[in-house]
Amino acid sequence: MREGVTLFNVNFPSHREETFDRLTRTSGLFQRRVEALRGLVRIAGWPRVRLTLVINALNAAALEDYVGFVRENFRGVSYIAMNWIKVKGRVKRAPSLVPRLSAVRPSLAAALRACARARIRCLVDGVPLCLMRDFEGCSIDADKLSRGDRTYLDEKTKTPRCRRCSLGRRCAGIRRDYLALFGDRELRPA
Repeated sequence: MREGVTLFNVNFPSHREETFDRLTRTSGLFQRRVEALRGLVRIAGWPRVRLTLVINALNAAALEDYVGFVRENFRGVSYIAMNWIKVKGRVKRAPSLVPRLSAVRPSLAAALRACARARIRCLVDGVPLCLMRDFEGCSIDADKLSRGDRTYLDEKTKTPRCRRCSLGRRCAGIRRDYLALFGDRELRPA
């Protein structure tokens, strides 16, 4: 764009107003955010708008519906970044916001299939590759590893379960904060 802006990264944590309000700790701003996003997509155009969603216990079950909402309401969004919740800030005081990886896996897989059907690029951060089978190409961590970029990868680690996984060279492992909460029993080495 003329002003030098090449990408707008917009937090859009849920397509459901009640969940949006709860996560943003606001009230009555959902429709204004939707209208503003529609305008931004129309003005900035593809590929300058990215939506970011932090996967958490309040939105995890509805990821496929989220993609459908984006497809219907924001045509021209370049991609959706789905980032696993970090146990920092207020999440430290509310660890119930952190869902189990194994519980989110079916919803995430359905969302990634919906993105593929809708031709919306989707990138996922913080989910081990063994829980993203058939969608390994959507992993930001795997992409970073392939380029030798270690930015933020120190937030993840491999456990003894990872030693026997065929995806080991491409996978950054499990988030350290998640491991501290739930351990590594959900990992499924390939």
